[in-house]
Amino acid sequence: MVGALGSKNANGYQGMTRPDGSDNDWIRTTKQGIIPYSSSTDSALGTSSWKFREAWIQTVNGFLNGTATNANVLNAKESYQEKSTANVMYYQLGSIKCTHAYQRVNETYLCVSRQNACIMNLSMYSNNDTIFTNPTVSYTFLTPNAKAAFYDIFYAGLDKKATAGNTFSIWAKRGQWQESMQLIPLGANYDAGYVISWKSWDATTAGSTSVPTFGEPAAYKFIVTPHSHAKSEVGLGNVDNTADSAKSVKYATTAGSANAVAWGNVSGKPSTYAPSSHTHDDRYYTESEMNTKLNAKAASDVVTISSTKPTSNTCKIWIKI
Repeated sequence: MVGALGSKNANGYQGMTRPDGSDNDWIRTTKQGIIPYSSSTDSALGTSSWKFREAWIQTVNGFLNGTATNANVLNAKESYQEKSTANVMYYQLGSIKCTHAYQRVNETYLCVSRQNACIMNLSMYSNNDTIFTNPTVSYTFLTPNAKAAFYDIFYAGLDKKATAGNTFSIWAKRGQWQESMQLIPLGANYDAGYVISWKSWDATTAGSTSVPTFGEPAAYKFIVTPHSHAKSEVGLGNVDNTADSAKSVKYATTAGSANAVAWGNVSGKPSTYAPSSHTHDDRYYTESEMNTKLNAKAASDVVTISSTKPTSNTCKIWIKI
């Protein structure tokens, strides 16, 4: 005889027991599991005062709303692997449908590949209707080659423009041996329970061969845009790329001293050197006047002009010639 589950009233509530009435053991569900009282989601696991001690769940589908009082890691990230086939495929990574008025979606992700990284923000909203508008993808590139790694492979937008219940989706283009990537959530500001639903795929997942099209493509913005500056903007207006060996110093305002320069290597020198302007007036003795004066001295034997040393005792000045 197959034992039937027992029943027991404890702690104010009726509950299940083993066939022998023991309630100090595990009770296994059927292979399919358990379901709520109805499809209207009007059942709960525990209450605010009756909490389960632990929950071990392989996959959670839906939304985890509320405030965690204690959490370690929320491992909610999108990942996709390299593919080995050469043909380019397109994969839908995530989507969200507009379901109510003034719906706001603003989610930020860290996109990481094997060699590059960027921060990507996805945003859209509805007004007094159920129509998403202004889908925007904003990038902040964190590595030199991040633009090529991320911007050119993501496609995003709305399936229909100005249509009630339209859906935002984001796709990725993948080719052979492109880097595997992960999209890790950094933060979000959204209406409770209404966030982008992501899916993962690996190298064996079938994609689409068609480029995704949108009723309203997303606008792409760069928070940090790759750019350049003119040399004058950074104080280098007089700098060029001339090699040092090819530079001329003819316009140097100051220069050091050369050890030796051959006269023939001096360029630009004049062929003649004109004297500076000067005069010869009566302030100066002529050669004749000087000879006369000197001869007069020589006559008195005080000054002797000769090639040999004078012997006269009266000679005071000897001018050797």
